[in-house]
Amino acid sequence: GYAGVYSSFLLHAKRAGKKYGVPSGEILVELGERKTVGGQEDMIEDVALNLARNRADASELSK
Repeated sequence: GYAGVYSSFLLHAKRAGKKYGVPSGEILVELGERKTVGGQEDMIEDVALNLARNRADASELSK
């Protein structure tokens, strides 16, 4: 697909995105860049958390 990840990741990415306030598309793209494969669904939550932290850090720097 567009992000280069399994379609089964979509539901997990949507849930993690909602939990951490990160767009699911960003999560999927990051997973694709990390070359994640089926069976690595646990990485989705880690990626979402990292993206959320990066966003928080960036907003702190812009203050």
